[in-house]
Amino acid sequence: MTFKTSTIFFILTLVYCTHSYGTQFPQYKVDSLLQVIDASSDSIKSDAYFQLGRLYVFHDSLELAIPILKEGIAYSSKLTYHLNTGKLYEYLGMAYDINGQLDSSIYHYNASKEWHRKVPNNEESLNLIDINIGVAYYFASDYGNALKYYIQALEDAKRINNNDYIGKLLNNIAVIYRRTDKLDDALKYYNESLELKRREHDKSGEATTLQNIGSLFSHFDEIDSCIFYFKEAALILQEIDASVFDKNHLNLSLAEAYYRIDNNQEAFNILADFRKTNFEGLKKENVIQGKLMLADIYYKQDDYTNSILTLLEVKSNIGKEGFFAEQAELYKELARSYKAIGQYKNATYAIEKYVAITDSLHSEDKLSLESEMLTKYNTLHNLYVK
Repeated sequence: MTFKTSTIFFILTLVYCTHSYGTQFPQYKVDSLLQVIDASSDSIKSDAYFQLGRLYVFHDSLELAIPILKEGIAYSSKLTYHLNTGKLYEYLGMAYDINGQLDSSIYHYNASKEWHRKVPNNEESLNLIDINIGVAYYFASDYGNALKYYIQALEDAKRINNNDYIGKLLNNIAVIYRRTDKLDDALKYYNESLELKRREHDKSGEATTLQNIGSLFSHFDEIDSCIFYFKEAALILQEIDASVFDKNHLNLSLAEAYYRIDNNQEAFNILADFRKTNFEGLKKENVIQGKLMLADIYYKQDDYTNSILTLLEVKSNIGKEGFFAEQAELYKELARSYKAIGQYKNATYAIEKYVAITDSLHSEDKLSLESEMLTKYNTLHNLYVK
């Protein structure tokens, strides 16, 4: 059984740092801002449009955000309030980016830059928009353009001495090089980020970058180096008394690294501690991942009873939701554990479930590919057939 490393990369830090996807926005704030829009004029009304549009974006209410931001732009652009018009365009670009509309996102980000250029001493805003454009291209898997904007933004951030942006951009650039399998280039930018964090005495940032370097080595199957950097990060998290979530997230990544080099005892020690607290402070997908590893180690230790019990916990954790690949792994492991203790009826049922789920996964992959090909055909047809 294999897993991709679960360590968090820093790609979203600058753009959606306060974005809380899917949460309900506070209605009293909406009502208050709508009253201001109805009763005010000039810069106060423009500010209310911006605050309301931003609130909708942060709470993933794009169907509300986009029209209110457009309305705000139509109003604010008639004023001499260039900064606010630029911010309205910026958040409209962000809304389109989150909505997966790359061309519209880039168009409105560039419009934002035009308005921000009219504001004196506004280089930081222009710098941030280039970063946002890079992120938009990144999530559209256009790594060439993402890298272009990140590098330009990095040069500008260095020119205006914005160390916060510099450190995060170095991480973002490294992520792109990791994605494109360029280990040496990725490591160069991570190391530059690490040096900056240490100069700034930013212990939390240093720990994050060490984790990213560990994940980089994991991606290239250099697990010994991965473990070294994860341990360095763990020492810092202990020193700064980091949150339970941060510590547990790193410990799970460390368990996975040991697991991947068949150091099952070290992996087991970490995972067994997690189980004592029912994998407290981890996201659902991480709990499932950790328990699948633990069940596999129990099986390798000939402890088939605990393997089955742990797998049944995984089944309960998954419930009726997705996680189809994990369900397939669950039933495959259940089948072999039941077989090992002679429960052949249960083993047969488990293997039948495994086959059904894998067949379904293959069908979904095929349908997804056919849909993608049809979309590409229709796009080309619309472009060239007039």
